[in-house]
Amino acid sequence: MKHLVKTYEENYAMLERFITSTLLRFNHNSELTDSDLDNMFKLFPSLELVYTTDLYLIQNSPNIEKNNLKKHEHMGVKREYLLYTKRGVKREFSDSSDLVIKQPYISSATGHLCITVIQKRDNDYLFLDFELEKLLKRFGLYNNHKIFEIGLKLFYGSMSFALMAVALFLSGYGFFSFADNFTTPNLENIFKPVVALTLGLAIFDLGKTIFEQEVLSNDNETFKPKTLMNFTVSIIIALMIEALLMVFKISLHNYQDLKYSLYLIAGSSLLFATFTLFYFLYKKSKKG
Repeated sequence: MKHLVKTYEENYAMLERFITSTLLRFNHNSELTDSDLDNMFKLFPSLELVYTTDLYLIQNSPNIEKNNLKKHEHMGVKREYLLYTKRGVKREFSDSSDLVIKQPYISSATGHLCITVIQKRDNDYLFLDFELEKLLKRFGLYNNHKIFEIGLKLFYGSMSFALMAVALFLSGYGFFSFADNFTTPNLENIFKPVVALTLGLAIFDLGKTIFEQEVLSNDNETFKPKTLMNFTVSIIIALMIEALLMVFKISLHNYQDLKYSLYLIAGSSLLFATFTLFYFLYKKSKKG
């Protein structure tokens, strides 16, 4: 749903020009004929319903849908709220433009995400509800490949569950290794369950994030920084623990191999510095 609103906002000017220029074909009579309504629904395949209000914005006609289907239950409802913006500012009609477009919202009549176009006429207001998805599809601004999306969700879902299963296995190994250390205490072996638990946490968090963003979410944004950041933080922690473990092992046996632990510490530090720069630039872009 978010991507529909984002696409609409990016192309608002073009869509407004199209709707405005098309509505100019109709006169500003006080009444709409059946012929006018048929032409409207033909010109606007995304049009869901039409109704009018008096000058006090009280609905004085039924909701008219395609094939001249009329529903009278909303007559008498005051529609003034549709003129207010998100900030509570009431939109006014001017001499240069007698048309107002309401921001996308969920229609109580149809349950679809829609926009409402309000046109001031001679003796009343004309309201037209457009289904946003169909409107964007008409201009090639949105493509909904349901079979492909279902296949992607199944793939991402299976991969995320597989990652979480591996994470649970690593976590179980870490717990058993830690418990086993009580029977034969060994300071060197205490680091192994810590590394296993840290990796298990990193992999589980990665699987959970993939499931949330690729399966549960409808956001089609390709690059998702949260996935990268969560996984990178856990990997950096695991590498630092492994570097500490290596220093500890080498100090007990052979100091000549200490340079290898230095390489690991330097690599972890470089990864941490790169991640810090990435996080700083990401936060800066979000504020901008």
